[in-house]
Amino acid sequence: MLKYVLAVVVAFLFVGCANKNEVTISNIADGAIYINFRAEVHTIYPNGSATIDDIPNGIYDYSTTYAVPAGYTGQVSGDAAAGTLTFEDKNTKIQFIYSSTKSDTTYTLGCTKSSTLNLNQSTTSTE
Repeated sequence: MLKYVLAVVVAFLFVGCANKNEVTISNIADGAIYINFRAEVHTIYPNGSATIDDIPNGIYDYSTTYAVPAGYTGQVSGDAAAGTLTFEDKNTKIQFIYSSTKSDTTYTLGCTKSSTLNLNQSTTSTE
């Protein structure tokens, strides 16, 4: 009986240590986006989303390319083109939301990014 209890405790310890870092990408832009992250390209079509999980702690670069509608020239704003993601905790979640605007002949891809990194940490100051 003791062996079974010990096996269950060990199993819970390993499950509790699982890395739950993830990136969720939502695309509400007019065209497809292509995210290069950790040497893998993820295609997200308009009104689609994708989640990349089991990301080890570390610092990673990402880059984005995108489809430009016919008759438009493309430009990006904010973190849409490229950047760096940091995972320090085993439960860090990062959310990207890509959107686009059209004006005259310019198609602009924008991105907002949010992260749970450091949300639960408190800071103290001495004055």
